Amino acid sequence: PARYSDVKTLINVITRPLDTGWNGGFDIDHAFTTGFGNDDAYFTYVKGRNQFSFDYGLNLRDYRDRRGDKNYAFVLDNSDWKYHYDTKDSFGYTTNNINFKYTNSLKDNYTFQAIFSPNFDTFFSNGNSNINVAHNDSDELHYGVTRSRVYSFGPSLDLYYSKNLPNNQELTLDVVGTLYRNRQRDNNDETVVSTGESVLSDHMTQNNSKQSLIGELAYGKTFTNGSFNAGYKGTIAHSGATIHNFLTGADSYDYAVHSDCHYFYAEYMSRIHNFMYRLGIGETIDHYKNDEAQYTNYLFNPKAEIAYTINNRNQIRLAVKSEPVEPTLSDLSDNVELIADNIVRKGNPSLKSGNDYGATLTYKITNPYIDAEASGVVDYTRHPINSYYCRENIDGKDYIVSTSENANSLLEYGGTTDILFRPFKSDAFTVKLTASALSCRLNSPIIGSYLHWYIPIDYYLCYRVGCWEVSYEGNIVSKEISGAYLRSDENESHLQLLWKKNNLSLFAKCFWLFSKSKYSGKTIPNNILQYDYHTHINDNRSMLTLGLSWTFTKGKNRTVNRSIKNKDYDRGTF
Repeated sequence: PARYSDVKTLINVITRPLDTGWNGGFDIDHAFTTGFGNDDAYFTYVKGRNQFSFDYGLNLRDYRDRRGDKNYAFVLDNSDWKYHYDTKDSFGYTTNNINFKYTNSLKDNYTFQAIFSPNFDTFFSNGNSNINVAHNDSDELHYGVTRSRVYSFGPSLDLYYSKNLPNNQELTLDVVGTLYRNRQRDNNDETVVSTGESVLSDHMTQNNSKQSLIGELAYGKTFTNGSFNAGYKGTIAHSGATIHNFLTGADSYDYAVHSDCHYFYAEYMSRIHNFMYRLGIGETIDHYKNDEAQYTNYLFNPKAEIAYTINNRNQIRLAVKSEPVEPTLSDLSDNVELIADNIVRKGNPSLKSGNDYGATLTYKITNPYIDAEASGVVDYTRHPINSYYCRENIDGKDYIVSTSENANSLLEYGGTTDILFRPFKSDAFTVKLTASALSCRLNSPIIGSYLHWYIPIDYYLCYRVGCWEVSYEGNIVSKEISGAYLRSDENESHLQLLWKKNNLSLFAKCFWLFSKSKYSGKTIPNNILQYDYHTHINDNRSMLTLGLSWTFTKGKNRTVNRSIKNKDYDRGTF
């Protein structure tokens, strides 16, 4: 310009607009000796009120050497049966979580966000078993082959809008539509080793589609010392399946499940000096309908919380809640598949929703050396949904049947603690301990009353110096009630070495150090069937992985905080 005509040297600095920004990064973690990987990539572009972002998460497992043995013992038609399986199999899965997001927002005014998620998953397993079958006083050796495949495609569209209104009011709407397409194939074949005779051939297939719509409308108002929130959440879902199993011969049949659930809620929260209290009421109306049964269930869901801050290092809190326990579409299926010649697994179209009531009293302490929480817990579930074994005649033949039922009740009470210890009053060296001691009493019309103590212990140690960090995670395994079973926790023994500089991290991990992943369980004592299993994965014995994490930020970065998040996780597979 002319105003610079008398300037000897002119430097023209071209700047990026202040309302523009680029942000992103990736995480990579892979093993060398087996198929194991956890990868993430994410990117965001900001321009004024607009934000465009993309993220992709890939989880990969491809194990080739899983070993296990399992035992069944039962009486059927006045005959004693015992099955012992010695199995080797390969299995794996991939989960692909993909999100395309568009956000338009103005601070203290409104937020609009649209998320399209074309997610898809796969699962496979291939197994071979040596089977010893003991029938009364005779033994026979069988050979079994199992193959399983599941393909699932579940795109969804999430539309979210939040608007600030005058006088500290806010109105929020969230609508999520999901469409699942699933293909499932389970083949189970068993032959007599000495003769080659086929004694079991079950080729179960299920192709199902599911459509669901979740809508939630919430209203909020903030006062000087409190806030009020109220809303409605409705879910409508329909699943249709074409099923073929050993009972249908060469034919297939169609089966449909419809559900609509409605939840109304209101909540008031206030803070007066060192006291905070929260009171809420809710009503859930569940309606399920399938080709064999239908029902409507009304559940009252109140909740309350009160907290007192003694000082800046001590706090006590009491929380009481009630929430529904709802069956999945697979629980409600009428599909059936053979586990062994005399044992089948099937769904239960007559399941109903249960209700969970819980109370937790927590004391929290914080000081330079320790952050700790200790809680007393009481949890009562009315009509929990659990799996059990029973005897049933199907098409003129008696079977031992594994299916889901509504138990009478499940009562859990005890204590939990979570402690973070800093012996040097800094994060240079920390020790974290999480432990629980819970008494669990299950009451069922099938197995009667059963009492069990669940005492899991997890620990974590971490040492940091400069750019380096080394940590170890381990646990003491305990067994937990899960329907008709006592199932062990997954064992942990994981070591990690991390180097971090600015926005770059390099790390090496050793999973199951000097060990391998192990799983076991057994049936709760009953007069129908005794079952136990032990499984371990040889592939991940002292498994070494290497990883890289990197992030970048240029220009503007915009954070969107949503007050409502909904997602349909129930695929409807069997």
